[in-house]
Amino acid sequence: MNFLIRLALVFVCLVGISAEVRAQVATIDLYPPEQVMWTPRNVIAGVTSVFGLYNHWYGETSILVETVPADAEVSLYYLRGNFQKRFERVEAPVLVQLPSRIDSSSLDTFRIRVSAPGYLVQERRWKVHRVPSEMLVELAPLPNALTFLGQTHIGNRTTLTLRTSEEPQVRMSRGAKRNGFTIALIETANTLENVPDIKSGFIDGLEVQQLGEDLVVRVATTSSTVEVRSRSSRDPIRKDHVLTFDLVPKGARLLTSADISRELSAVRFAAGERCGARFEAALRKRLDPRRVARSFRGSGAITGFYQKEAMRKLGRLDRGRVYSMSGEVFRIGSPVEFEMAMQSALNIRDYLALLGSVARTRDDPATFLRSTLSPDAPQDDFAESYREADGAYRDCR
Repeated sequence: MNFLIRLALVFVCLVGISAEVRAQVATIDLYPPEQVMWTPRNVIAGVTSVFGLYNHWYGETSILVETVPADAEVSLYYLRGNFQKRFERVEAPVLVQLPSRIDSSSLDTFRIRVSAPGYLVQERRWKVHRVPSEMLVELAPLPNALTFLGQTHIGNRTTLTLRTSEEPQVRMSRGAKRNGFTIALIETANTLENVPDIKSGFIDGLEVQQLGEDLVVRVATTSSTVEVRSRSSRDPIRKDHVLTFDLVPKGARLLTSADISRELSAVRFAAGERCGARFEAALRKRLDPRRVARSFRGSGAITGFYQKEAMRKLGRLDRGRVYSMSGEVFRIGSPVEFEMAMQSALNIRDYLALLGSVARTRDDPATFLRSTLSPDAPQDDFAESYREADGAYRDCR
């Protein structure tokens, strides 16, 4: 007996909670604009209603739709046969009022489509005569996520880099009358805290938009003659997937290691110079060693050429040797020691100063230096770091 009493109390509480929820949510009337055709069942309904089936035929039909996440977008459809009679789009939770059994036919269908940014879309449908009174739709997260979006410009090449948690399905398109291109990442969510404001090199602007289950990246270029060359890879250390889009002038020849070597040889630089040391100290203090290490571990071809040719130029200034801040000596003629020097580049004496001298020959020195040292650093943060280091250099001079 006690068990039955407790069960009854629980039922009463649940009914009370349900009634309270229904009273607080928005109500949508999804009645079709025209009435259902008269059939002999109307006579049957009238007769059987006298014998206690009134609510069966004329009672209210409604469904309370709740979702996880709670504020998902719900699209509501009322179909009669193969024709859509009503459509509404609302935010969950919502109480949907449907026609009674006598005002609907066995062909009438109620369909919902639930969507939210970062989640897979769910659709459900029922015959109107069999709609449940309540429904909770739990959306599953999208299987992929955009975790990084960055840009570099070096060697007459602008590179847009996207990192995703899983291997992406990519669709790329380019409009005939528009300077730019569009990247669509299928079933991918945008997990970036802030989308960087990219307007540098051959990129004239960038927009990221979540369209249902797909993430769309629209890239505006400075000219319609800019060519886009794409490639993809997997980073085994960071365990993510990398999409790279290189923007180059149409017909441009890619720089080689010899081209970059000649370019760096023309830059005037003296090792141990006092103002260069101040620039280096100020910049080293602001750089994130982990980001720099990632750059030197897995840089692209052009970036890697600049990094290595700068180290070779520095070595040629002192009989093929470079020195760490702690006094270690590396011979650049030894492949093993050269690689050790590259992995310790942030702490190689005069290396940052040399790259700073190269950067000052460019129209946008901060972008060149970020592209070389820390391409995944936020553009504004690195620009501030460069201004501080460059200020120390100019104050010295």
